[in-house]
Amino acid sequence: SDTGSGDGRVIIIVTLTIVLTPSFPSFADFIQLINNETTTAPHCKGKYSQSEIIMKSEASVIIVGAGISGLSAAYELQKAGHDVILLEGSDHVGGRMTTVDWGGFKVDIGAKFVTTTDKSLLEMVRMLGLEDQLVRDESGLTITIYRNDKLHSANFLSIPSYFGWSGVSLRARLAMFKLIPHFLKMIRLKNVYHLEQAPGPDLEETYEQFFYNRISEEMFEYWAIPMFEVMCSYSGEDVSSKAFLAMMVAYMNAKSVTFQDGVGVLPITLAERFEIELNSRVKRIEVLPDGSGAKVRYEKDGSEKAISASSVIVAIPGNYVLNLFELPRPAWQQFFPHVNYSTGALHYHIVETDYQPEVVGVFIPRSTKLPISGVGFEQYKDGRWLMISDPSIYTFSMDKPEEQLNKEAVETASMIFPEIKGKFVDHRIFRWREKVPTFRPGYLGALAKFWEDPQEGPIYFCGDYFAGPSTGGALYTGKECAARLLADG
Repeated sequence: SDTGSGDGRVIIIVTLTIVLTPSFPSFADFIQLINNETTTAPHCKGKYSQSEIIMKSEASVIIVGAGISGLSAAYELQKAGHDVILLEGSDHVGGRMTTVDWGGFKVDIGAKFVTTTDKSLLEMVRMLGLEDQLVRDESGLTITIYRNDKLHSANFLSIPSYFGWSGVSLRARLAMFKLIPHFLKMIRLKNVYHLEQAPGPDLEETYEQFFYNRISEEMFEYWAIPMFEVMCSYSGEDVSSKAFLAMMVAYMNAKSVTFQDGVGVLPITLAERFEIELNSRVKRIEVLPDGSGAKVRYEKDGSEKAISASSVIVAIPGNYVLNLFELPRPAWQQFFPHVNYSTGALHYHIVETDYQPEVVGVFIPRSTKLPISGVGFEQYKDGRWLMISDPSIYTFSMDKPEEQLNKEAVETASMIFPEIKGKFVDHRIFRWREKVPTFRPGYLGALAKFWEDPQEGPIYFCGDYFAGPSTGGALYTGKECAARLLADG
């Protein structure tokens, strides 16, 4: 491609302090993850001791999963007067909104930021009295390409900023004008968390095909895919053209917002309001013969337990939903096989150095064939950097040896930033089998079909797979799910 780079190598630099690695893993996977990484995960105290919760045999509503979508649903239902119990498969609440203490740093091991578009989440922050925790970045989401010892910056969420961007060729910059008619069409989308309502058909076209055939190969390789790979571990096949355009319009010109003590402060504060059974893996949900409620069977401490409720909300990754039912309803059988997730990892390093980089991070395009897609400097304290690297989705696997991952990360980061070579003193890897939901061609069509008649009641569903790869979207689906349940009486 025409980039003007002397050796053909283009390195994209980004403010990785707000990298999104927006979905919570499966019950067993996350428990294994926490154990393997000896992470000090935040625990939910709740209003009752676990022994008191176990003694209960009935509740008004049971929520399976205590990620942000389940907690959001619980908040709305409790506010409406319902008795709610949450069953969480791992040893902590929050799902991907998890912050741990490691090496003297607050480390977000999943989601890292929200945006000003996520109004429901920010409203929840206000209601919980956590506004002082918010740290707003008014600069947007800046990306920078490093070429020939020069920096070329642009705001990823602002199309006009690209018109004067020297990071790619003039031809590629001019090609961005081709996006404008598509974005103008998508402006008609009224709810950013219902991407299936975006105008136009859900074509059998990936966003990679869309760029290659209709916009610019160069802009895809050095703008779209580097950002989406690091943020979501997406490949060029994981997002349809319709989903891409709808997501971009939804978050265009949004500002990023982080939390002073990490994103985990939100679910931890929210969870203090509820009865939550941790380490409780749900095995089966059975609708009562007369349809008046359901029984949830789960395993805890090696024992099988059961609890009944008038309604059950399923707030786990969508690819595990069907396994909970012996006879899933037809609408569920048709939709849930379409739900898929990206797989990835966040790799943290402690680097002892007084070096202060000109930029706080780097995106590495897949064209370089390097095993790392991103490197970033997140926090500096007492002569040490908390640095993050993202394994390339094209070389990463869940069973890839830790030693190999660390070797690749250290070598790549040291190549880009020679000043930190030999300064690495510790590292931690957090692997995500279900990182964020994918939105491949045909998915939005399947989702629209599902909402025509989801066949809910007394079973209801919420999760990010309904809304998009964001914690704000996940929270919104919980709020919306509670509203549907309440409307059914």
